[in-house]
Parts: sequence; C-alpha cells; structure tokens
Amino acid sequence: MSLSSRREQPRPSLPTAPRGLRTAGDTATAVARAFAEIALTFYAQPTVEATVDTILRHAVTVLDGCDRAGIWLARRGGRIQTRAGTDDTVLHLDELQYLLGEGPSVDAIRQRRNLVAPDLASDPRWPRYGPEAVAGGARAMLSFCLFTEQRMHGVLNLYADRAHALGGATERLGQVFASHAAIALAAARDRDQLRQAIHGRQVIGEALGVLKEREGLTSEQAFEVLRKASQDLNIKLRELAAHVAYTGEHPAEMTGTPSLQPPGRPARSSPIG
Repeated sequence: MSLSSRREQPRPSLPTAPRGLRTAGDTATAVARAFAEIALTFYAQPTVEATVDTILRHAVTVLDGCDRAGIWLARRGGRIQTRAGTDDTVLHLDELQYLLGEGPSVDAIRQRRNLVAPDLASDPRWPRYGPEAVAGGARAMLSFCLFTEQRMHGVLNLYADRAHALGGATERLGQVFASHAAIALAAARDRDQLRQAIHGRQVIGEALGVLKEREGLTSEQAFEVLRKASQDLNIKLRELAAHVAYTGEHPAEMTGTPSLQPPGRPARSSPIG
C-alpha cells in the first residue's frame, strides 16, 4: 500500500510547543487532549491498511517539522513485510535503505531503538544512504520503533526537508505518537487475524458440506479427506477448502495448486497485517 499524494483533511493539531510537554499547563492539556483524539481515531480504523493510512496522514499534520512519513511493518521475527508512505519520495527513500542495507530505519530495526538523524548530509553513520537521501529530498529523519509488550510491529519514519527540523519537541511528542500508533496497529492486526480465522472456519464448513452431500460422508470423514489432501498436495487446509467450496471439485480430482479465484467470483483482498 502506498499513499500517492498527501490530501489535507481536518485533523487534531498540536500547539507549537518548543519545550514539548514541559510547557505551560494549558499547552500540556491541549497536547493531552489532542493525543486522546488521535488514539481514538487510530483505534477506530477497520483494517491494518486503514490504520497505517491514518497514522501517516496524522504524522505529517500533527508533528512539527515532518514533511513526509512512512511505515515499515514487520512480521514476527523482525522481517519487513510491507512499506507504505505518504508519497512516492518516501517509497523511494525507503527502498534505498532496503537495497543499501543501511539507514535510520534499518538500524532502528536491528538495534530495536529509536534513531534520530538531524542532518543526513553530514551523518557518518550512513555514508551511502545519507547522500542519496539528500539528493532525494530528505535532510533529516526520525525512526521510531513501534513496540507493544508482545512484539515489535515495525518502524515509523518521519522525514524533513530541512536539517535539524525534527529534534526537540517533535522527537518527544513523536515518541508518544509512535506509542499510540503501535497500540493501534497491534489491535488492528488482532482484529484482522480474528476475521481471517472466522472466515477460515466458515470456508472449511462449506467445503465439508460439499463433500458430505456429494460423497455421502460424515463430518469426520469429510474433514479427513480435506486433511489428507492438504498434506498430499502441500496446500494450506483453508486454501484447499476454499477451492472445494467455490468449485465443488473433489480433492482427489485435483492436480497441482488450485486456483483460488473461480470464474464469476470477485477477487478477495488480503489484509497486509
């Protein structure tokens, strides 16, 4: 998923706070109120993709100095699964890090800690990525690990067109923002997994019904047919059941990998989480 352009919409906005959360009481109250609204907005999104979209749009609106934003989503074990950004520049810069094997995002995942790059033009930590990033339009970066107690969900990357534009209050507020983002992503992933599990059970039930009606089998016998065919054909049970349910084809008649898009049935989109 990528956001090809940034479309400005009304969003909760934080007041300018040079000293972050240490400013006067009314500013701290406004900050707290804004983050409460943001947390509710994040949590209300129906899918992982919608949650990522909302996080990115809020990042460029809420966090001072942030001109672009991107997210790397990680599978369990830390392997990057998906990269998304507010524009093509972000996707290009993220792809450079991935290909070069260096950069703030790469090190944030490797070291499991937040990283700040005040000026990529002179930062010695990334001798190859720094000049490429500057040429691509980014002078400063912040990479926040998206942690919950259970796992690391990825990295939130903030990009600035100006050097030293992402320090101070933005770094402090960004940590709070990233914490809310991580919690929302964890919840969205849990919901997506639950939906997949429910759908899988429904599809398996439909496939069992097909085999029971066609072959006169009991539920136990029909499930054993699916289980054995899944092992013999090296196909996930849910995918095999979907094929049987959609086509009515008996597993014994199948050769090779089944098509999961039968004629006349629209494609099903898979969540990115």
